Amino acid sequence: MKWTISAYSKLPGNPTGHVPFLERELQTYLVTHDYQLPYNSKQIISEAKVQYEYVITNRQYVMEIEIHSSTWKPFVNREYPQIVVLIEDFFKLSSNYWYYLETLTPTESEAIELLGRTIEPLMIKERIDQVDLTIPPIVPHIEVIGIYYNQQTDIYSGTSVHYKDVTDFWISYIAWISNGQVEQNNLALLQNATYFNSFFYGSCIPVPLTEVAGKIVEIQHFVKDFDPNAIKGCLLMRKDWYDNVYLFDLGSKYIVHNWWTGE
Repeated sequence: MKWTISAYSKLPGNPTGHVPFLERELQTYLVTHDYQLPYNSKQIISEAKVQYEYVITNRQYVMEIEIHSSTWKPFVNREYPQIVVLIEDFFKLSSNYWYYLETLTPTESEAIELLGRTIEPLMIKERIDQVDLTIPPIVPHIEVIGIYYNQQTDIYSGTSVHYKDVTDFWISYIAWISNGQVEQNNLALLQNATYFNSFFYGSCIPVPLTEVAGKIVEIQHFVKDFDPNAIKGCLLMRKDWYDNVYLFDLGSKYIVHNWWTGE
């Protein structure tokens, strides 16, 4: 199994040179948390003697740490081992050097490799950093606000007439929409944050259209000019059990399908 934790490097200079510094700092951090790192190897051994291997790569200032294990056994409601959480915390605690972006499960990494991404967390962060907070984004068009009965489904849309691209539309969504309510959210919180909260601002996980066939049928019912054949891609933006948000890109039209519950 493979998990990927990524962060944007704030260090100056050639990003390739950031990898040795990251590795030294990470090794020191893990040793202080009772992990063993055999000398001159890429192994990590937990107190429970579970063995992991790591690989650090640089992707244009984005540092990716891949954790591999063939012996870790999943627990109920646990997507990844404790070492992955520790590395997330390492980046968050070292925010002077790194800006934590995301953690990908094996299934999510496979989906990205197969389907590709039209939006990534860093793209959202960089775009929001450019937003003039004195000029509110255009409010997404409400296609339908569902009737709440233990759960609710809402659908919103926008077009290339009002938004530069699908990223621009998504930012307008997170700036205005909260559980069926149109109320302005404070984008300054993300501009000033020390790490990216992908569970709210966008996980950006591509999904095959076969997995969202039911949602496409719902959208067809409420959006008159919706053409399923025009869908270029679909991203799962929020994946909490109580808040699922899917973003559909149709080129000149963008649609958000939001299922949520307050139970």
